[in-house]
Amino acid sequence: MKTLPILLVVLLASSPFAQASDNSAIEKAVSAEVTLISDYVYRGMTQTWGKPAVQASLDYNHPSGFYAGVWTTTVSDKSFAGGNLEADFSAGYSGVINEDWSYSLGALRVLYPGANYDKTKPAGSPRQRYDMSELSASLTYKVVTLEYSQAITDVLGFNASTGYTGSTKGSSYIDLSAAIPLANEYELGLHVGYQNIKPDMSFPSVSGSTNPDYVDVSVSLSKPLWKNVKGTVTLWHNFNDDLFVDLPSAKDPADTRTLDDSWITFSLSASF
Repeated sequence: MKTLPILLVVLLASSPFAQASDNSAIEKAVSAEVTLISDYVYRGMTQTWGKPAVQASLDYNHPSGFYAGVWTTTVSDKSFAGGNLEADFSAGYSGVINEDWSYSLGALRVLYPGANYDKTKPAGSPRQRYDMSELSASLTYKVVTLEYSQAITDVLGFNASTGYTGSTKGSSYIDLSAAIPLANEYELGLHVGYQNIKPDMSFPSVSGSTNPDYVDVSVSLSKPLWKNVKGTVTLWHNFNDDLFVDLPSAKDPADTRTLDDSWITFSLSASF
């Protein structure tokens, strides 16, 4: 399943969209990207147990504002029992208010093929998938974007059977980000996010807290390196960094790792 990100790009390159000159309008609406990153960090938490990931996306943006896309990445089966792939399917609408303001409304479905809590070792975990869905709305002013996302399913399968006091449906994430152009084609990225998980955890963390909410921040610097390739370095920090301390691996409970902490990641992305 780790070959899927590369397969998406191969399919794009061999498709009629990429080869037929009379479909130039469609070609301009279709884009793809492949990324190699030193650690896949999502909302302040590593998804690859601190290891590198290969990622790929395929997107279609219609001139009317409607869009759809698929984004894939490798993940660690130490975090997602029995799975090593994440596939995100998105669709929505983006509109322009004026030259300074724009907005977007979207839906996201996240799948972890083959992953299930019941594959955690030692045996005994409930049968529960990690898959989840969200709805989102964002407002952009020039280079600053505020986005609100709300889960319409349990978040990553978190519920009363997997260590929480109830369903995590309705949990939310608020993301305030900026992409600031600098001299010599550099771009500075700033981000602060707040994750609200509806119920508490059933059992306290190492610090004694049962509150799973947290704030994460990041600062990034990116620059085109050659042709369609961009390099990015990002510093991440999670302010509830004792939430997932010494979390046991889904493959071996003796193999532990802190999943929310400070991270530095490096990535190379090629767009098509």
